[in-house]
Amino acid sequence: MSEVDSRADLDGFVAGLKRVSRAAGAPSYAQLESISGKLLRQQPPGGVRFVALAPSTTSEILGGRRKQAPKWQWVLTFLTALQAAAREGGLDAAVVGTIEEWKRKHEAVLAAQEAPPHPLPDGPRQHGARRRTSVIDPAPPRPTAAGDGDGSPDALLGAFLALVRQAGVPQGRHGAQDATPEWVETYMTLEAGAELVLTYETQFVPGLLQTEAYARAVVARRLAGVTAEEATSLVARRMQRQSPRRHQKPRRLWAVIRETALRSAQFDPSIMRAQVEHLIDMIGDPHTVLQVVSSRAVSNQALGKQDLSEPMTIFSFPEPFFGDVVCLEQGDDARFLHERKDTEHYSQLFENLTLKAATRDSTRRILARIRDEI
Repeated sequence: MSEVDSRADLDGFVAGLKRVSRAAGAPSYAQLESISGKLLRQQPPGGVRFVALAPSTTSEILGGRRKQAPKWQWVLTFLTALQAAAREGGLDAAVVGTIEEWKRKHEAVLAAQEAPPHPLPDGPRQHGARRRTSVIDPAPPRPTAAGDGDGSPDALLGAFLALVRQAGVPQGRHGAQDATPEWVETYMTLEAGAELVLTYETQFVPGLLQTEAYARAVVARRLAGVTAEEATSLVARRMQRQSPRRHQKPRRLWAVIRETALRSAQFDPSIMRAQVEHLIDMIGDPHTVLQVVSSRAVSNQALGKQDLSEPMTIFSFPEPFFGDVVCLEQGDDARFLHERKDTEHYSQLFENLTLKAATRDSTRRILARIRDEI
């Protein structure tokens, strides 16, 4: 195996650890160290061997600054600590995955690093070999409508590669007859395959949290050119995406909503009241983290001159050949970014945003107050 492939395997493994850390509530390094200390004190003689999760070591491993895979004892302790952190935060510990599954992934990375190097083939990888996003097909297929795709890895990979080819290019309306912007189709295709969605909304409730009546109102306002039939189809697809798909892990959602979006007078009060009530109910969902943030908290001064006036969504995927994708909405257009420097930048920005937003209990109180004031 080439050094490039070996490094890609390690990067993919570390990226997976980071994704499940976010899914478990993004505990701080200090919190993980504290939990690991409890594990060590409770560790029975001759049982599973845990180690201390020193913040410096955790930062070095998750920051990708190590050339070798971490030792299994560290990985085991990290995953066990994440499960404990998830339970403490009222989340489902299953979002971390099983220890057996991670053991297989860890052994695969070790095997890749120990394998003798060989040159990369000149032609395409043989059928069934693992494909990477660094290899872009000459003519990748155009993403299908999100409601029509089968969600298979091959179909989603085709959509992802198509996205890579046009990354950084704004996608908007292409003519008066094009009622639905192309970027909406791309967005919904990525959303369908993501195992974790991090989203920040400034004007509307995130699509995965919308009631049917609210979704209809949003479509009518944002896509004025759609017919009644098209609007019904869009709303139906949105409602379908909210339902957990059978035989698959439920999608994890972490949503931060600007408070002004919930106090908007652009919709009928009864629709807004029902929508806010739905958000209150969703706070108890084990697969959803919901926070409300004030305009003052996301000012340029509060977040180091970062502009957060537009919505932002980060998609993370379970497939090893996918990297994260960032969607930046800009009015009627959107940009999709996949380069590592961009995804890491916006992931850090989102993390900073969650620290400025209200906690779960405070969010519940804010929502109840808004509901009563509508």
